[in-house]
Amino acid sequence: MIKKAMVLLMGIMLMVSIAAADETSRTIQSMTDLGEIQSKLDQGITLGKVYYTNGYGFSTSEFTTDDPDEIAQLWKAINSIQVGEKVNESITDWYPQIVFYLTDGTHGGVRFEANWLCIGGMENYEISNADNFWNLTACLIEKHEAMEEDAVPGGQSAAKVSPLPVDINSLDFSNGSFNVQIEDIDQIVHNHSLTFSLYLDDHYDSNQIKNLSPGDTILVAGAVYTVKDISIRDDRWFEDDPESLIYEIETEEEDWEGIHFLQLSDGFFIANVGDWTPVTYVGHITIPLPLPASFVYYDYPGGEDPEIGTEEDLLADLQDSSPSFFNPYNTSIFLHNGELLELHNWSYPWGPQPEEDPEA
Repeated sequence: MIKKAMVLLMGIMLMVSIAAADETSRTIQSMTDLGEIQSKLDQGITLGKVYYTNGYGFSTSEFTTDDPDEIAQLWKAINSIQVGEKVNESITDWYPQIVFYLTDGTHGGVRFEANWLCIGGMENYEISNADNFWNLTACLIEKHEAMEEDAVPGGQSAAKVSPLPVDINSLDFSNGSFNVQIEDIDQIVHNHSLTFSLYLDDHYDSNQIKNLSPGDTILVAGAVYTVKDISIRDDRWFEDDPESLIYEIETEEEDWEGIHFLQLSDGFFIANVGDWTPVTYVGHITIPLPLPASFVYYDYPGGEDPEIGTEEDLLADLQDSSPSFFNPYNTSIFLHNGELLELHNWSYPWGPQPEEDPEA
């Protein structure tokens, strides 16, 4: 009887081990052409270009890029996706696809059906950790559409100015400052952690802003505007820095909040739309509670002088607030070695607001 029980137990353990091995082997590289691409990369062959389509039926958008930074970001983002269980669901007319081309002519890619990994056009699998990939491809579609050549009268080509791409591979998510959206506020007590979506201000090249001319187009917060007039204001973004210029842009479009470009101390410009600065999503982190004893909560309820608080004050404010009170346009954090040391929150701005329905 004991021998039979041991044999049964060993059989169960073997089945669990096989299942665990199967789960471990289910990676996006092992299930798609990316494994072959990775093998070529390991041999020293490099990626030459990437093609992506969002596959939205009759309203498909796509781009092709040979920019090394964009290729590196796309490669990292696609390989960060985790593959889950097989699903018995299907959606038509939505088939995103990305194809990587190596410099030796080899190419391979990944196809999705909606938000599932699609294998062989027959099987769909759940995926996770894909937010960075979807956000990155959406931003690159906007960028490349805005960069399409559009000639202006006189035979000259209008300049198309877009935010500088973010090199996600170079970011250190354990150190530095980020704008944040605090997620799952109602789950903080249950999960004993804080989850942040991380954002950075959109930055613009100094020479491009300083050389703007009427007829040029600028991509700001996902919208394209045509420059009508440019002026430099007499005041400065930082009162004690004469180089912190403010460029005021008048556009051909009627419906806008007012666009300014503000020069930072490092020479780059950020945009200001009304009272908020456009940002780009770069990733997310989860910080366990409790926070370190050195954590400081800076709350700016209506002025430049903050109220200094603790972790307890922050959690109380989060529980009593709407998620919109802590958004990437008014909230930032400072991290050091993976620890949250500071959180700054202003009462405004709230960022872009949905357009009002004139018939409402």
